[in-house]
Parts: sequence; C-alpha cells; structure tokens
Amino acid sequence: MIYTSTIEGVDVIILPTTLNEYREYDEDASFEVKWSIEIEGRSWGIKSISPSISSIIGTVSFSEEGADIKTIDIDTLTDLDWKIEIAHYDYKEYWAPSEIEIDFDTKSISVYF
Repeated sequence: MIYTSTIEGVDVIILPTTLNEYREYDEDASFEVKWSIEIEGRSWGIKSISPSISSIIGTVSFSEEGADIKTIDIDTLTDLDWKIEIAHYDYKEYWAPSEIEIDFDTKSISVYF
C-alpha cells in the first residue's frame, strides 16, 4: 500500500540555511511524500519493518514584502538527480513522515519519521 503525507511550513528544513540568493526572504514550503512500508519476513516471523519513499513532490516559495514570489519546484519522479534518504525512524504506535530536510548543495532530501 502506498501512503501519501503532506509536509509543510516549519517541518520543511532548507539547506544551506537559507539559500544565499534568498537569505532576506521569508520561506514557505509544501511537499507531498509518497511512501510505503517494507516488511522483511522469515519462516519464524517478521525480521524487520522499515519505511520506503517512492517520491517527493512540492514547492519552496520565497517572498519579500513588495517583491515577487520566487519558487523552486522539486519533483523526484522527473528529476532523478535528487537523492532521497530516510534519516531517522523509531518503532512506535504510528508511522508517518514528520519532517524533511532539503539540501540544495548536495541535491538530497532526508526524511524523518
């Protein structure tokens, strides 16, 4: 089963903080993360359970009072240069991505559960 989670606002961390050309701007972001759960089983039972990310699509917007809004779109389905990694997850009652960190220098996205 594929799950879809929306992560936005302060739960999106932009690196380098913030992109030099937009340092004086306010930022806003909204991303859709499509993910699933992988279960590794053995004859004796479940060995491990881990999340897997299939895509991340969204926009980072930078705005300044009286200035135009500048946006950067990210779509990991069409731009395959983006590297997605699961940075951290704990076993708990529920799982869902809670935060993402986007690094424009290394073109990587870290997802925290």
